[in-house]
Amino acid sequence: MTKTNAMQLVFSSGPAPMEPITLEPGSRTIVGRGSGCGVILDDQLGSVSRKHLEIECSDGHWLARDLESRNGSFLDGQRIAPEEPARLMPGGLLQIGSWAFRVSTGPGQHERKTMPATLVQTLDDTSDDAQLFERVHDEPLARLASHRLAALLECSDLIHSSENLTQAGEAAIGAMLSSTGYVRGAFTGPASETGVVETLAFQSRIPGEDLSSVRFSRSLLKMASEGEVVRVTSSAGRANYGQSIAELDIHSALCIPIMIDGSAIGYLYLDARGSE
Repeated sequence: MTKTNAMQLVFSSGPAPMEPITLEPGSRTIVGRGSGCGVILDDQLGSVSRKHLEIECSDGHWLARDLESRNGSFLDGQRIAPEEPARLMPGGLLQIGSWAFRVSTGPGQHERKTMPATLVQTLDDTSDDAQLFERVHDEPLARLASHRLAALLECSDLIHSSENLTQAGEAAIGAMLSSTGYVRGAFTGPASETGVVETLAFQSRIPGEDLSSVRFSRSLLKMASEGEVVRVTSSAGRANYGQSIAELDIHSALCIPIMIDGSAIGYLYLDARGSE
C-alpha cells in the first residue's frame, strides 16, 4: 500500500507571512477565521468566512471542500464548487479569501511538473509621480495594433485551458513576447502587504537572463489589482520617473491582471529597457 505523505500549505501571499501549515494523513481540518477552526486565518478584510474550507485526506488523496463560503475558494484559479471536493496536488495554488498557499507534499507519482516559485521583493515606488502610470481603458485598447490584441485574446484562451497557474503563465508570456516588442515577461501572484510577490513563470528574449534581473513596480501591481490593464511609458517624461524605475532604465512596462470572480489571482508583467 502506498504511504500517504503529510501535506503542507506554504504561504504565498496574504495579510501577514505565516509558517507552513502541516496536515497529517487521516486528518480533517477546517480553515476559516472562527476561533474553533483547526487553521485560523486572521482576516481584517472580511474575505474569509468563519468556516471557509475543509481539507481532508481520503483514500490516500488530499481534498479541499469549500463550505459555502461567502467569497469562495480557488485552486489554480478555478473556483471550488461548494461541497464538491477538489484534489490538492503538489505545486497547486490554493486561494482562501485574501490568503494564498502553495500545496507541498512528499514525492509522488502524480506530482505536477511546475517551476519552483520564487519570492521577489517589489520596488516601493508608491511615492513616485502618478503620471508615470496609465490605466489602459477601452478606447486605447481598441487602438492597439491588431497583432497585440490577438496576442491578448490568445493569452486568455491559453490561461483558461491550462492545468495550473504556472503552465498558464508560461503559455501567456510566450504568446505576448512573440507578438509584441516586449523583451521579458513574468507571471506573478498577488503581492503581500510587505510587497513580496511569488513569481510562477519567467521568460526573456535575452539569452542567460533570469529572474534576478526583474523588479516589479508596487504601484503598477496595486493599480492592476483593481482589474485594469496598466502601463508605464516614456511619454510621461524622464523627469517624472521614479528613482527605482530609472535605475532599471525601464521605458515601457505592461501589467495585465488575471481576474476570477472580480478578484485578481495573478498578473502578467512585461517590460522593455534602454534601447530594447
